[in-house]
Amino acid sequence: MSEFTLVVVDTVGIQPYIFGSNRLRENVGASHLVHMATGGWLFAEPERLLPRRHNIEQGALLESLHIETEEIDAEVIYAGGGNTAILFRIPDDATAFARKLSERVLCEAPGLDVVLVQQSFKWQQSLAQTLKDAFKRLGRQKAEREFDQPLLGLGVTAACRSTGLVANDEAQEPGEAGYIPLSSSAYAKWQQNEPAKWRLRNELLQVKDKKVSTAADFDFPDQFDQLGRTSGNQSYIAVVHADGNSMGERFDALGDTYCKWSGDGNREYIKKLRELSNTVNQIGQDALAAVVRKVWEWNETVIDEKPLLEPFVDDQGQKYLSIRPVVFGGDDVTFVCDGRIGLWAAQIFLEHFSQRMIEDEKGKKQPVRAAAGVAIVKVHYPFARAYNLSEQLSKRAKTEFGRQQNALDWHIAQSGLFGTLAEMRAREYQEQDDDEGKVVQSLLMRPMAVGATTESWRTWKNFVKLSHTLRNREQWSRNKVLDLREALTIGETAVRRFVANYRRDLPEMDGLSSKLYRQTGWYDDNAKRCVYFDAIEMIDQQLPELPTGTVQKETST
Repeated sequence: MSEFTLVVVDTVGIQPYIFGSNRLRENVGASHLVHMATGGWLFAEPERLLPRRHNIEQGALLESLHIETEEIDAEVIYAGGGNTAILFRIPDDATAFARKLSERVLCEAPGLDVVLVQQSFKWQQSLAQTLKDAFKRLGRQKAEREFDQPLLGLGVTAACRSTGLVANDEAQEPGEAGYIPLSSSAYAKWQQNEPAKWRLRNELLQVKDKKVSTAADFDFPDQFDQLGRTSGNQSYIAVVHADGNSMGERFDALGDTYCKWSGDGNREYIKKLRELSNTVNQIGQDALAAVVRKVWEWNETVIDEKPLLEPFVDDQGQKYLSIRPVVFGGDDVTFVCDGRIGLWAAQIFLEHFSQRMIEDEKGKKQPVRAAAGVAIVKVHYPFARAYNLSEQLSKRAKTEFGRQQNALDWHIAQSGLFGTLAEMRAREYQEQDDDEGKVVQSLLMRPMAVGATTESWRTWKNFVKLSHTLRNREQWSRNKVLDLREALTIGETAVRRFVANYRRDLPEMDGLSSKLYRQTGWYDDNAKRCVYFDAIEMIDQQLPELPTGTVQKETST
């Protein structure tokens, strides 16, 4: 009877590790270290972690080598979504792998918490059930782990500028004369900036379109100030967090289907699990690559001798793309960009993401959907708070439409962020919830549906149409738009006076049955929402010429 040891690798405390710094190079470096610890090192240098006979060749899994036929001593089941599963023939090899990976994390990614569990497994058992049990143990181990107690500095030690811990190294900011003290954790993140850029170029800019290859003239920014804001004018960045809908449930459903299977069924489960993991990773990567290419096009586009989205150029003449992916790989994606294109970049990601199909556990192709949250904040606003807000917005958008279609929500932080998202919406946008937490009144139409067919009038298409209308200065002067905004915040009576004074109904929206909203500015459809406030609020946070967010339909796979 063939007996193996299953090892599952995961990480803990990723959000503070990646987003805890206000230096973009550290955020990107931390994300790259997480990627390396959960699969990057394994695929790049398998000989350093695995026994001699394994199923990795040239950075890819060999489908022809199977551990149950004694061809290899270690088989990587899959690596994706931030965790890795490996089968070992000899228990000592599993222990050696855990030791080698732990040592490498301690030396090359200090501050990163990696959790491993080992589970005995016989091929006559169900691999799906064993993997499920291992993840349960992993969850308990995460909850019960002992937290690090770092030795804080003595009076004679310098403090790290990023972490506040004892500094034991230093680095020089580009363009700055002096050096800044850094802890081992922060310094390791700095060192990963260039490898992270290589990965971005290799995975997001390698496209068949020769025209796009000139994006090599651009570099990915290392600082938030290099995202392309106009000096003295625009000072906002957009933190975009996008996440696939019900992706975890798809993996759970696949596991449930094979929980009673064993033997040859285990091999079938491994095949299906790899296919699903690879497909999810490719969908997210392709969608992000589409966003990067589109931002590059906007950086290159000139309208009336003025750039649509002027890129940042440093003293050496180096141009920088107005976007920097921070986290990618799988359906969970985070990137930062110029605040004026945040919504359009998120919309393009969502529409490209949903053009693909995924096979379910029964072999039927099903559409995929995602939600995105966009936090638009001042350039030097605490990055961790901005990310947390974008994540809250993504979750709100996801639940608003029952996870059945793409959805987008955003928030503009004109000053600071105080309280929860619900508290900010109540304070700033007159949002009221019922006892079940459902919105019954709001100045906002968002969250809104993107791309997919919907019966709701709260759509990206309507938002863009209205934005174009209100930016037409021949019909809507800036003072007139500001007067409308003030009237909307006061109430329906004030809006009626506004309409009477200007002798013109408000712009028409698609999908609304009653036309009363053109007199009052509000529409009541299970919840009373303002029709026009979102488009007015975003006028000063958009480019002079609105970019197009149209995407070409691709063949589903």
